[in-house]
Amino acid sequence: MDYKLVEKFLTRLRVQRFSENTIENYKSQLIYFLKISNQYKPEDITDNQLEKFIIWLVNEKNIGQSYQKAMLATLKKFYKEIFNREVNLSHLYPKRKENKLPKFLTQNEIKKIIDITENLKHKTIITTIYSCGLRLSEL
Repeated sequence: MDYKLVEKFLTRLRVQRFSENTIENYKSQLIYFLKISNQYKPEDITDNQLEKFIIWLVNEKNIGQSYQKAMLATLKKFYKEIFNREVNLSHLYPKRKENKLPKFLTQNEIKKIIDITENLKHKTIITTIYSCGLRLSEL
């Protein structure tokens, strides 16, 4: 893996005044991509190979929509900034929002939590939230 390319990319992001969190996200995704594709020079990777990489992430690694979007943004930005190359991967952006069901506790799990809670105030809070179906912010 070419760490010089990674550093050059990160320097450009800093000069463009991206936040440190954003830079860190770009960095981790770029390093992951470069490790996976280490048998190729990054400048020689085609759009078709990039597309196959994203498809592999979705199908084999079961990545979420947000990670997919972040990886696509990273690849587009990396190739634009380092190789002055427009990468057309817009057709790989998720079009529909994921509808995940919320995770919830069973009655037995709630009963166990209430039973092991010794503080009366906390026990009252948990009982009230559960019995009224409240969100924490509504308590």
